[in-house]
Amino acid sequence: MTFQLGIVTDDGVMLASDRLITNLSGVRHSFQAPKITVHKDQGFAHCSSGDEFFETFTAIIRQEIDKKTVDFVEGDPMEVCRVLTECVNQARREETENARKQNAFPGRSTAQECIGGNTMLIFRGERGVALWKVETLRPYPSVTQILPGNCIIGGDPNSRAVFFVDWYFPRVPYTLEAMIPLAVHTVLMAKDRYIDGLEIGLFSLNTFGTLKESELKPYIELSERIDSEILKRLGKNPQRETN
Repeated sequence: MTFQLGIVTDDGVMLASDRLITNLSGVRHSFQAPKITVHKDQGFAHCSSGDEFFETFTAIIRQEIDKKTVDFVEGDPMEVCRVLTECVNQARREETENARKQNAFPGRSTAQECIGGNTMLIFRGERGVALWKVETLRPYPSVTQILPGNCIIGGDPNSRAVFFVDWYFPRVPYTLEAMIPLAVHTVLMAKDRYIDGLEIGLFSLNTFGTLKESELKPYIELSERIDSEILKRLGKNPQRETN
């Protein structure tokens, strides 16, 4: 499980994600790791929910970027949609073949094909950046370009933290700088046994990467003050204290 946001502002795109990787096979254990992957030299970044299908999928996209098959930022959106759909189909063929090869050896555990989930894709061109969302769980993949002034959710859409973006996103200036506190607070409020940690990526013509821990610290402290102030005003109940 994960919780992620994709936000398109007037000056760029933001990705926000938790960092908890959870293994549910056998004894449950977890660890912190980046979920936003940045290929700065290609002007490409992504984050995903679901299984490891995204690794095959995004590797194929990177090949298309190198081949310059289509302009993912300023090209015809219908053509971009077609290319991304074909990338999904190619990844599915490769996953099927990989599973077939692994299952050809007797005595091995049966390998299941990865099917993915939601993947947010960021492309940088000469004059701007673009955010696309691809849902691979459906028989026919859903490919959508996210336009400025919009926010999308990846991972758990039923998280209680959805309230913050639903209510406050239309009320905050549509700039990367203004959206950082909202994105940070939203991801931190999504915390549960399967969601924890924080990662923020800022993507524009001038910036293309994730914030460092030192850069995140003041926003995390602000989120803690907001949460503490709300509890104080509402009246904290010590009998219902949670971790």
